[in-house]
Amino acid sequence: MNRKDKDGFPIPCSSFRIHHLIASRLEYFRGGRSRLELRLDSGAYGLASARATDGLKNPYNIAMPLQPLDYEQAPAETAAARHNRIYMSLLLAAAFLCLAETLFLIRFSRRPSISPEAAGIFKAETWLFGAYAVAIVLTFIIRLTAPRAARVTTMALNIVLLILVPFGTAIGIYGLMKVDKHRPSGGA
Repeated sequence: MNRKDKDGFPIPCSSFRIHHLIASRLEYFRGGRSRLELRLDSGAYGLASARATDGLKNPYNIAMPLQPLDYEQAPAETAAARHNRIYMSLLLAAAFLCLAETLFLIRFSRRPSISPEAAGIFKAETWLFGAYAVAIVLTFIIRLTAPRAARVTTMALNIVLLILVPFGTAIGIYGLMKVDKHRPSGGA
């Protein structure tokens, strides 16, 4: 589909894109009162020049480089990167749940109607869930800051998470099966 300027000459695709880019910017800054004439000048500097007038016929000139606009899509995410992103999100959710459980157990163990034996069990569970939350947060930080050590700490955390039924077990199995399965390059 060839577009033509006011003199009947065809406008190349790249100049058509430049025309719409300049026109949209002018309409934004001038409140829609702009009229745009596009004249391509591939002279010494390779610029597209545009002459625009506002509603009061005050002309001003715009120059843009004549480089084709590149609309490349972002590269596709690899399977390893996708699993890493999912696993990190699951770790954050697990850390939040462990922290919430810890705070709930602290509050619940301080009720006066709880027997001393039950309060001792609640305190033990509080320490357990607190330790899980700390281990998850530390593994999350290590995965962000030290990728070489992340593989070992992630595997250790996944094994420990298998005991935490049901969500920890699911995260642990997912981590053992899908996360950090690529071999680092440059090794012996």
